[in-house]
Amino acid sequence: MRRFMAISIWKMALIFGLIHSFGFANVLSDLNLTPANIAFSLLAFNLGVEFGQIVVVVIFSLFIFTITSEKNNKNNRLVPLFPVSSTAVMLLATIWIFERSLNITVL
Repeated sequence: MRRFMAISIWKMALIFGLIHSFGFANVLSDLNLTPANIAFSLLAFNLGVEFGQIVVVVIFSLFIFTITSEKNNKNNRLVPLFPVSSTAVMLLATIWIFERSLNITVL
């Protein structure tokens, strides 16, 4: 079952990435770029997205390591940051959904 789930998640991520890239390519086609420029723009976009994701994961990992380190874990002072940080991420995601869906600017 675990192997099946891993394959399914991988397939879903691939499909989502392809749809996302095709949407971006469609926007680029409106700019009347040559095929080489469209390919370069898609490559640059995808590399930028991947780099941004790596930066976010590194920052978040350092944050989690700091909170869960033995020194801070003894005092339990930083444990309440887990639900606060999760709530902040969910709130930001909700704002972005409304901004993009309704074509408005909230922040």
